Amino acid sequence: MNNILEVKNLSFYYDEYDSRTGLSSKGKSGINSISFSIPEGSFVTLCGSTGSGKSTLLKLIKGDIITSGTLTGQIVFDGTDINEIDSAVRASSIGLLFQNPEDQIVTDKVWHEIAFGLENLGMAQSEMETRLAEALAFFRLENISRHDTATLSGGQKQLLSLAGVLAMYPRLLLLDEPTSQLDPESAEHYISTIKKLQTALGLTVIIAEHNLDGILPVSDMLMVMDNGALVCCDTVENALNTIASNKISDGISNKQSDSLTDASSCSSSKICADLPLATRYGISIGAKNLPLDINSGRRLIKDNIISAYDTASKPAPGNEPLVKLKNISFRYTSSGSDILSDLSATFDKGCSYAILGCNASGKSTLLKLLTGNIKAQLGQINPRISHIKTAYMPQDTDNMFIADTVEKELLLVGLSPENYPEYIKHIDYAKSPFDLSGGEKQLVGLAKVTALSPQLLLLDEPTKGTDNISRRKMTVAINTLKESGTTIIMACHDMDFAAECADKCAILSMGRLTGFKSCEEFFTDNKLYTTSARAMTVGITEGIYLESQLLK
Repeated sequence: MNNILEVKNLSFYYDEYDSRTGLSSKGKSGINSISFSIPEGSFVTLCGSTGSGKSTLLKLIKGDIITSGTLTGQIVFDGTDINEIDSAVRASSIGLLFQNPEDQIVTDKVWHEIAFGLENLGMAQSEMETRLAEALAFFRLENISRHDTATLSGGQKQLLSLAGVLAMYPRLLLLDEPTSQLDPESAEHYISTIKKLQTALGLTVIIAEHNLDGILPVSDMLMVMDNGALVCCDTVENALNTIASNKISDGISNKQSDSLTDASSCSSSKICADLPLATRYGISIGAKNLPLDINSGRRLIKDNIISAYDTASKPAPGNEPLVKLKNISFRYTSSGSDILSDLSATFDKGCSYAILGCNASGKSTLLKLLTGNIKAQLGQINPRISHIKTAYMPQDTDNMFIADTVEKELLLVGLSPENYPEYIKHIDYAKSPFDLSGGEKQLVGLAKVTALSPQLLLLDEPTKGTDNISRRKMTVAINTLKESGTTIIMACHDMDFAAECADKCAILSMGRLTGFKSCEEFFTDNKLYTTSARAMTVGITEGIYLESQLLK
């Protein structure tokens, strides 16, 4: 099989600017001397911790969109140096979906967004109309084809961006965290759609992801990056065996299984942290054939069942109310449908809440109501939000940044390097916040909003684009805030994160919240909206819903 992509000794160093002189110099390494080749028609998963260089690598392969820096080495696409390929050919042959679809959408209407790339290629009108119709039909976007792109949910924007790229018939498709804004069912459908396209069209796919649960089983190859270096690039089976062997050689056995999810000084722990829970369970017990999905993980648990699983409940938080919503109804336009309908809820002091639900169910809208930035047409919020010290981290953290370096950004909220939270001390403070990886942006955003010591903290998809180790750091930060009396309300799709750091969970559906339940009750009762640990153990051993319980 021919290699569609060959990368040879590729290195990239970001330019570092001196704000006093205005001069640039060679700065931090983004990619460090990596080489690999990808056979045509492969489905490749690219993983690695936040800031490991995944996004930088994808941008370099695509070309023309990387920030300024020093590049050495060679990228060969279909036998030709990428710099020698005509720009129009490269634009159509190599498609890239950004981590944030907001960065990719440039037009005001759905149909025009799909047609935009075709127009730039100078395509004939008849051919363009055919491809537009094909994309709208395949991705089931006809019913919103004339909608404003600004009104779409994050998941709809992600699907629209994919339709726009695939309408140009690329041979190589690069995707950067494409499921980070999708609910679990939408994410599963999204991955199956890409796999279907890859199989039917002979498309080559490289997909950078932190959530590997639904991707590894359909992948041909696994690439792992760490600190800008390529740790391995092989078949999924061979790559996992390499990771497992390194884990064992580092002296991390099932007796130290906490390190499978916690931060660790050894690189293999960081690499292992983002693997599916079933795979990490297999590594923790030294299994020869590592499971990739829930079903194979269940079979392994049945064969290795133990009675010492920790099923202790979380302590119940206090019950003094901070804010109450009563019969809230909201719609964006007078002629539109209600996004929230007769919604009531009470949020207690020092308690953390996770609001789950599908894309476009109204989770972000509810958070915005709690900021006071939009007003409900009906219902009451008591006390008035203006009387509560509130901080809000939006889904798109780029909207939070205004300074040209991370250090200046944090200084705006009174943070200096001496009092930075532990979870951002690995970030390059001289870098522009806009040049950080998606996960790093989330951590800096969290540092900014928590520096304000709010009474009410609102988080919209806080784990978007973050690796497992970063999510655990967020959990520690949220638990610390709760202990100080802060009330935390988060909208998220990440079930495992919600289970670890929330006290209570509810689903937002048809404009209303289901009754809040403790995480233990919520995740052990539910069959569909539940955690990986619960799905792996249900019917085998009861009371398990946290991955930390299973790995112990």
